[in-house]
Amino acid sequence: MKPPKCKYARADTAEHAVEWLCASDGEARILAGGQSLIPALSARSIAPSLIVDIMRCPGLEQVSETSSAVVIGAACRQAQTERSSTIRKSIPLLSEALTWVAMPQVRSRGTVVGCLAQANPGGEVPVVALALDAKLEILSSGGARQQMSTTDFYSIEAGTRLPPGSLITSASFQARAAGEGWGFSEIQLRQAHFALVCCAATLLLDENGRVCSARIALGGLTTNPYRARSAENGLVGEAAKNDSVFRDAAHMAAEERPWPARSDLHASAGFRSKVAVVAVSRALEAARSRCTAGQEKR
Repeated sequence: MKPPKCKYARADTAEHAVEWLCASDGEARILAGGQSLIPALSARSIAPSLIVDIMRCPGLEQVSETSSAVVIGAACRQAQTERSSTIRKSIPLLSEALTWVAMPQVRSRGTVVGCLAQANPGGEVPVVALALDAKLEILSSGGARQQMSTTDFYSIEAGTRLPPGSLITSASFQARAAGEGWGFSEIQLRQAHFALVCCAATLLLDENGRVCSARIALGGLTTNPYRARSAENGLVGEAAKNDSVFRDAAHMAAEERPWPARSDLHASAGFRSKVAVVAVSRALEAARSRCTAGQEKR
């Protein structure tokens, strides 16, 4: 099927893109990597009046680092991010998760911020963003800027809370703390397919091997990703070497979902609920092993 007819505009700056968005009365779509937009156009599941291309806007393709976070621009490709030495050092959880995103050809065009904005139920990047308390820089009409946490961004059952006529210009991911372990696990039907369920987790242990902080985020199980706060709190103070503690946390994380488990032609809600426990357990075990390795080196 051919895409529907629509106008195309190439924005010179991020501000210029927002002007186009505001002038379209909500009927425009942003084109960055296009790996989600173009298939949707071809399937005619969407029919925008205008496509606004932001890939030539200066500054949006950059990766920069602060003392506590890494900032990824809206035009930064997934492959560029995956290979970045800054990303591998400061947010290795994101670098690892990106290897699960589709295939190399798709990652060479797709963008990290585009994954966040698309909010696909089986997307890997939104899960990592939740686990790392990422913040989105949003540009609105008149040059107004605001930051929105991913927790607020995905705090509805499906879709996002992005204000109309706004553009996400960058995403800021919290950098890995000293000694912090990370883990990412995904259950797929086949390689390069969307996740049936995926989990991103981090752990920080004290000198006695007990958990002093934990973060667990799940995707694919529900229509939007979520943080398993109760499971995180339940791990704090527990001995990390106790496998039963991790199993209990995995069950709790899958059961505390804020929305119903989803069913589609790929898997039932019951199956997703079961494999979610496996995904969380694997992510926590990987995070624990990296905590231990980091402490031994110190």
